[in-house]
Amino acid sequence: MGPLLRKALFPLEGLVYGPAYAGLQHLIRSPEPIEPGFAWKLITCEKPPVYSDVCEHWPLRPLRWPLLHAKIKQDHAIGIAEHYDVSNDFYELFLDKKYIFYTCADFPPGCQSLEDAQQNKADFILDLINPQPGDTILELGCGWGAMLKRIQEHTGEKNATAN
Repeated sequence: MGPLLRKALFPLEGLVYGPAYAGLQHLIRSPEPIEPGFAWKLITCEKPPVYSDVCEHWPLRPLRWPLLHAKIKQDHAIGIAEHYDVSNDFYELFLDKKYIFYTCADFPPGCQSLEDAQQNKADFILDLINPQPGDTILELGCGWGAMLKRIQEHTGEKNATAN
């Protein structure tokens, strides 16, 4: 995306979706790599009270009716494609290697690796659901089928499928 279009989208997205969304989109669209420490600080730092109040009450009352009734729609197909339709090589940069979990991990004290933390999470969920051989399990939104893989390891069944 060109710098002019990027700058032009900022106020429009700020008006439609709010300042927090517009600011993060502006950062994401930057041609420069995002420095993780800066991004984390930007997202988690304490915001000025006025900014926080605007974000919490967006859209502002005078803008609600026009924005709600305007036919401005985000193209969801493009959003989905930009988020999910990337190569597995991309996800391998920051997901664990064994399960490829696309969710949080469990880092108890002393746990240093992502692989161990994801194994901890998988085992915790496994203990919660306590699957038995022959059980039917539906895993919605399963990504690469990480939890199903862990259940198969536990039950010894290999005929389960993920959708």
